[in-house]
Amino acid sequence: MDDIRLARSGRIDAIIRDVAKTRGATLLTADYVQALIGKAEGISVRHFPSEVRTSGLTFEKLFDQTTLSIHLKVGVTPHAKKGLPGNFDYLPISEQLTTRDELEQMAKEITEAARISTLGSVEISRSGATVIQLGLHSHRNSKTSILRRLGNYYCQTACEIVSF
Repeated sequence: MDDIRLARSGRIDAIIRDVAKTRGATLLTADYVQALIGKAEGISVRHFPSEVRTSGLTFEKLFDQTTLSIHLKVGVTPHAKKGLPGNFDYLPISEQLTTRDELEQMAKEITEAARISTLGSVEISRSGATVIQLGLHSHRNSKTSILRRLGNYYCQTACEIVSF
């Protein structure tokens, strides 16, 4: 039971690597970090990378043509600034509270898209804070700030329309 509670800290991953190492087995994983750690520990590893999207990301669905930025926090309804710079309204965009899983998924999608896309870059990456610039295929650029404090996620994404 303690192992399940410690899953977020990588305990189950460590158990899986230990079994593979002890039995001389090949570790099959889609988890890039698990594959790197396994290789570093001398385990035979086959990594099956998951498909990473650079368009059609979950957070993009929260934008329309009048949205300047979205503001997301665990346990709070999503809000958006809608209008024009200097003349906007701060409005709820859903009645559903944002969950930790939703924000973790969005943060993962944005981070992975920035990592593999020629249109993205991580501007700041510090313990508890990440700022990402990501050009989107919908003729918008986005700058995303992802903050992780005391186990909570706060996410703000601002987009601007780009002329091509």
